[in-house]
Amino acid sequence: MNPLLERKLNELKSAQDYECWYLVKHSTNFAHLCYLVTFLKDYKDNPGVSVNLEEHISKKVSLINSVKPNLRLSDNYRALRVAAFFGLIKMTSSKYDECIFTDTYYEILNRCSGDFEKTELYQDIITRQIEKMYISSSIDEGKANVRGEYAIFPIMFLNKILLELGKATGSYSITMNEYRYLVATTKKYSDFLETMLYIKLLREEGDQTYNSGISVIEEFKTLRGKFDNRMNKAIELLEYIESSNDKLTLKEEYIPLISKKVYEFESKNYNFSDSEYIDFLCSTKSLFSDDTKKTSKILTPEWFKEKGEEFTGDDLEAQRIYVSFNENYGIDKLSTYSGEELLNALFLGGNSDNLCHELEYVKRNTDLFGSIKNGNAFKYPLFKRNGTWMTGTARNPKELQLDETIIIGVKVRDGLVNAVKAIKESLPLESVEQYLSLYSKLFTIIPEYVDSLWVTKYFHMIFPDLFPVFYNRDWQLKVLSLLNITPSETSYGRLGQINEFVRRCEISNVVFSKVFHKYCKNTIFDEDQDVIFDDVEVDKLTGGTNIILYGVPGAGKSWTIKNEYCDDDDRIERLVFHPDYTYSDFVGQILPRLDDDGSVSYKFTPGPFTKLLRKSYINPNKMFYLIIEEVNRGNAPAIFGDIFQLLDRNKDGSSEYKITNSDIAKIVYGNENYKVSIPSNMSILCTMNTSDQNVFTLDTAFQRRWSMRLIKNKFKEGKESELANARILDTTVTWEKFFSEINNIILQKNIRMTSSEDKRLGTHFVSIEDLKYIQGDEKQNSRFPEKVLKYLWDDAFKFTKEDIFDLDNVRSLEDVIEHFLSAKGDERFEVFKENIYNTLVRN
Repeated sequence: MNPLLERKLNELKSAQDYECWYLVKHSTNFAHLCYLVTFLKDYKDNPGVSVNLEEHISKKVSLINSVKPNLRLSDNYRALRVAAFFGLIKMTSSKYDECIFTDTYYEILNRCSGDFEKTELYQDIITRQIEKMYISSSIDEGKANVRGEYAIFPIMFLNKILLELGKATGSYSITMNEYRYLVATTKKYSDFLETMLYIKLLREEGDQTYNSGISVIEEFKTLRGKFDNRMNKAIELLEYIESSNDKLTLKEEYIPLISKKVYEFESKNYNFSDSEYIDFLCSTKSLFSDDTKKTSKILTPEWFKEKGEEFTGDDLEAQRIYVSFNENYGIDKLSTYSGEELLNALFLGGNSDNLCHELEYVKRNTDLFGSIKNGNAFKYPLFKRNGTWMTGTARNPKELQLDETIIIGVKVRDGLVNAVKAIKESLPLESVEQYLSLYSKLFTIIPEYVDSLWVTKYFHMIFPDLFPVFYNRDWQLKVLSLLNITPSETSYGRLGQINEFVRRCEISNVVFSKVFHKYCKNTIFDEDQDVIFDDVEVDKLTGGTNIILYGVPGAGKSWTIKNEYCDDDDRIERLVFHPDYTYSDFVGQILPRLDDDGSVSYKFTPGPFTKLLRKSYINPNKMFYLIIEEVNRGNAPAIFGDIFQLLDRNKDGSSEYKITNSDIAKIVYGNENYKVSIPSNMSILCTMNTSDQNVFTLDTAFQRRWSMRLIKNKFKEGKESELANARILDTTVTWEKFFSEINNIILQKNIRMTSSEDKRLGTHFVSIEDLKYIQGDEKQNSRFPEKVLKYLWDDAFKFTKEDIFDLDNVRSLEDVIEHFLSAKGDERFEVFKENIYNTLVRN
C-alpha cells in the first residue's frame, strides 16, 4: 500500500470512536423535527398541561398521527438534539424546556402555516441550514474531546471535493467508502488537497491485497463501526446532491450554482467564536449572498405545474362549466334577448337564473373561478329591488321606469358583445403591452364598466386562457409580489403579467389559482417588499383596537398578550417606551446611507409603527399587533405625535380620522400623497405597571382613546397551576401560598404605606426556575432570595421592615439572604417574624 494511504489508515485505526463528522443518532427528517419543536413550544407556553416533556410530546405525537397517519411521527423527544444541530432551537442548558425558539423555526412556520410535511415550501431553508452546519461547536458534546480538532463546514468541503473530482475526472461523484473514511474524517477545509490525494490513491489501490490477505478497501471497511457518523442523513436532504447506498453525486444542473457557492465561500473569512456561530446558525442568514440562492421548484413554473397535478379534476369540471356558461351567457345568446327578457337574463332581481347571479352567487362558480362578492348591488349597472329596477349608488340611488331600464340594459349588453368582439380581434395576447393596448380599446367601448370586477370575470368565463382568476387589485398584487414580479400600474397590465407566468407553468388559470390559494395565499408580505396599493376596497379583517393592560409588576400582562392575543412573531412589532424614546424611534427618521457609487444619500427609515402599518395594509386578512411595553415610562403623547389623531377608531376598528404624513405614506402605500390611517386589522396593545403611574402621566385626552384592562393579580386555573403549586426550594411552602400571604400583609399595612396595592408581588414575579432547588448549587438557590426577599426588604417594606422581618436576628439584607441560604427546609422562612413564619409554614 502507498505509504501515504497507509498512514491515513493507521490514523483511522488509532482514532477514537466517532472522531469524524458527526450527527447524533436520531431522525433527521426536517418535518418531524419541526413538529417536535412545535410540541416543545406548546409545552413551554402552557405550563402544567403535562407531567413532563416526554409525556407531552407522546400525547401530541399520538394525536397528530391519528389526524395525519402518513406522517408516522416518532415520539422520541431526544430527536430535539438534531433540531439544535439544524438551528431550529438554541440550547441554553442541557434541558430542552429551557431552549430558545429561533428565527429559522419561525421562518419555516410562517412559510408552511404549520404543515411541516410540505417541505417543498421551505426546501431552500433546509438547504441553507444544512450548509451552515459546522463541526465542531458547543452543540456537539464531542467538541471538548473527540472532535476537539475539527473546524470545518462539512457540506462546503464535500461540495469542494465533488467539484474538483468532476473537473479532474468528469464524474462529480464519490463512493460512500471514500466519503466515510477519507472525506468525513477531514478536520479542516484547507486539507482538501490531501483528501483528494487519498481518494486518488484508494481508487488506484483499493482492490489490491493488503497484509492481512484482504483488499485495501476491505481493510478500511473494518473500521465502519467507528465512523458511523450519520452526517450523510443530513446530506440526503440537500436538493443538489443525489445520495444512494454506494455513492454521492452532485447533480449536473446544479454544478454552476455550487461552483459559485464554493467560490464565494473561499473568498470570505468565516471566523466565528462559538457563541457567534450559534447565533448565526439560528438566524435566517445564509453563508452566501442572495444571488447564489436558488430554490429548484418552489414558486417556479415547474413547481406550480407539479402542484397543479392534484387539481386535474377541478380543471376538467371548469372546462365543462365554461361550455355551459357560453351556451347560456355567451354573446350569441345575449344577442337574442330584448326588452324585459334581456333584463331578467342579465341582472340581479329579475329571477335567480341571470348572468350577475351566476358570476357572484353560484358556489361552484365562485369556488373555481374566484369571488367578486364585494360591496353591494349598486356595483352592477342595474338590479331589481322590491319589484323596482334600480341604478346609481348606495348614497344616491335612483329608481327607474321599465322603458328607461331597458335602454340601459341594451346599452350594457351591446357593450359586452362589442367588447368580446374587440378581444377576439386583438388575439393573440402574449405580452403586457398587448394587454395594455386591449384595455385602451375596451375603454372606448365600455368606459363605465371596463374596470368592474364582474366584467373582468365575465371576460374570464369567455376567454379562460387570457384572463387570470384574480380580479381584485390587491389579489393581483399579492400574486405578483410572491412571484417577485414588479407589478404593472394598471389592472390589465397586471392581468397580462400573471397570465404570462401561468402560460410558462403550462397549466390553466383555474389550476394556478387553486395552487396559489392552497399553498401561497397565507404568506405574510414583509415590510420591505416593493408593492403599490390604491383605494380599492377588499375584504379585510376587522376588530382592531387600542388596549392598555395594567396591573402590579409581574401580574402577567405580557403573558396575557402572548396567550390571549398573539404569539406569532411575524404579526407582532414589540417595543419598550423609556424616557429617551422619541417619535423618530417610533415612526421613523431620515438617516444617511452610503450608495453603491460611494455617495451619501438620505432616506426615511421606518420605525416599528410604520413597519407594522405596512404589513397590516398589505395583509388585510390577518390581525397584526403593535405591542408597547411600559407605555408610561416614556412621554407617550410626544412619542405618538401626529399618530395620536389615528387612535380614534370606527366600529370596524379602522381609524376614524386620517392624517397627512408623506414619509409614512410613501413607505406604506407607495404614494406620498395618500392619507395615513390605521387599518381595521391592526391593534395596539400596551402594558403599564400600576406602581409606575408617576413616571409619566397619561393625560385624559390620551387615555380616553384606549380601553383599559386590569390584569388581576391571581393565578388562572389550569394554565398557571404548575407555577402556583411549585414549592420554594426545599421547603413545603408553595409560591401561591407565599405570594398570597405576603400580599395580604402588604394590603393590611396600607395605613402606613403609600400605594400599598402597587407594592404587591405579581403572580409572575418569579419563574419556575427561580423556585427550583439544587443541592450544593448556591447560584441557583440564591435566585429566589436575591429576587423576592431583596424586593421585600428594599422596596415593599423599605420603611417598615419591622412589620415583616425578624429584626432581632437579621439586621441587613445580607443577613436575610445569608440566613435563608444557610438554613434548610421551612427553617429558611425564620427570617420573618414569628407570626408570619407560622402563617406560611403551619397553616
